[in-house]
Amino acid sequence: MVPFPFIEQADKKGYWINELESLGISPKEIEKDYESESDCITELADHVENIKQALYQEYKTSYSERMIQLEGEEENAIVV
Repeated sequence: MVPFPFIEQADKKGYWINELESLGISPKEIEKDYESESDCITELADHVENIKQALYQEYKTSYSERMIQLEGEEENAIVV
């Protein structure tokens, strides 16, 4: 269930601009002239979601590679 304050904020353009800035993206790079405010909000929300998914996939890949590396180091460890 989505928290109530999130629902209120998600309908505001400023919320999504702040989300993009927190991810290190300048909204001016992607903001365009939209026919309506809701189109702009939808586009900004889509950008945020895509960036978050890309970062999450990168994290999962890096973490998996590190775990494989650590497992290999454990196998090669000398037991005294």
